[in-house]
Amino acid sequence: MSHFKHEFEKGNTLQLLRGLKNVNRLSGKYIIQKYSVAEHCYYTGILFEHFAKEEKIMVTENQIQFVYRHDIMESITGDLLRPAKKQSSTIQKYWDCIEKELAVRYGVEEYLDEYVEYFFPSDVIKLFKTCDILELYLFLSEEKQLGNKTDAVKIIHDKCIGYIYDSKIVSIIKYIGGNINGIK
Repeated sequence: MSHFKHEFEKGNTLQLLRGLKNVNRLSGKYIIQKYSVAEHCYYTGILFEHFAKEEKIMVTENQIQFVYRHDIMESITGDLLRPAKKQSSTIQKYWDCIEKELAVRYGVEEYLDEYVEYFFPSDVIKLFKTCDILELYLFLSEEKQLGNKTDAVKIIHDKCIGYIYDSKIVSIIKYIGGNINGIK
């Protein structure tokens, strides 16, 4: 029996952020390493800061802080994989409503996807989303090096590569060992 209290106080962002360490990323997929949402958010933030400098994209302190906290809702909902959320327009609509109601309940509305596009310029959004995918790509690359040969890891890894190339962010493409004209 768990003694962990999974009820969060409204507006207690630190409590929610701390809870991310207990949420496994890639739930339902076989992975060799432990991988929490807290780790993912932290490394996405580091990548975002690094590549913002590389690409000479001006980012604000608030935007940086957002990236480090971008999956805060998953303290409440768990890590529901994107394909499950986006299986149909109906499921996506209901999931968005659930997330919005929970965000309001816990006082973290500013972390909803709909607010990102309102507060971030398009180049910052593109960089953030690419760093989010890059972090997953790096984790999956490590999984493959450790011997994880599951179809799920290969498929997600390949989708990450495609998204990174589609972003056309040169420094990130070079970082993963590619060239701007395509995959080596």
